[in-house]
Amino acid sequence: EHVADEMGTHRLVGVPYTDEMVEAARADVMAQVDPEKDYDATDALLARVARLRTEERIRARVGRGVLVKAPKETQDLRFDLPATGLRTVEGVAKAGLAGMATVAGQTIAADLQEMIAAADRAGLFIVGSPP
Repeated sequence: EHVADEMGTHRLVGVPYTDEMVEAARADVMAQVDPEKDYDATDALLARVARLRTEERIRARVGRGVLVKAPKETQDLRFDLPATGLRTVEGVAKAGLAGMATVAGQTIAADLQEMIAAADRAGLFIVGSPP
């Protein structure tokens, strides 16, 4: 569900994913990371992308792809929000992605100024999309 939610958010910001792509991504990531049990799921996902890129199993050039942090449809936003921070930006850079998107007002950004500075140094973007 987490992968489908993120890819659904990608669709909202204009990334043309097909249902087959969503299902393939869900199966691949779920085989590696259980977001319900692993609080470091984003870190693990980014590390996997970095490893697959090193192994030349990702054909897209460096600087393609976006990490999207968004709450799950069933997530209780009163006390459980997705979070990003400096470690997330560093993981996005190591994974060779172009940047990251969050859902504005529904994602915690720890140390935002440090995140922005790190993203600038790495040539990444950070964007907050409307809910």
